[in-house]
Amino acid sequence: MSSLCRGVKLPRMTTGEMIRSARERLRMSRAELAKRVRRDYTTIVKVEKNQRLPSAVLTSRMEEALSLKPGDLLNQLLQQKERTNREREKKREIVYRSALSAAEIENVLRRHEEAKSKRTSSKPAPPR
Repeated sequence: MSSLCRGVKLPRMTTGEMIRSARERLRMSRAELAKRVRRDYTTIVKVEKNQRLPSAVLTSRMEEALSLKPGDLLNQLLQQKERTNREREKKREIVYRSALSAAEIENVLRRHEEAKSKRTSSKPAPPR
């Protein structure tokens, strides 16, 4: 099968965007793609909108129906998952640093209060 997408590098596309782009290049409707891959129309919509990740079987069927090289969608899926994991890790790091900063601030305030209470308690009582 010849591919309209073969050799074309599409940077930072999601899997759903890649599927939609390939389908549109072939001037294929979502209903036609659904019929070719033996899935519901709503499944195709959800996959294209990245609301659902396709299974390995569906990925393989889509590659064939869209005349993509075997492994193209799978590689795209893996790259998308890696990007998602990196983004999650960055968010976790930010949350961790924020929590750490809050804890450090609390420690500084606590030490300040302790030092303040020591200064006031260590002062000699004024003469009467």
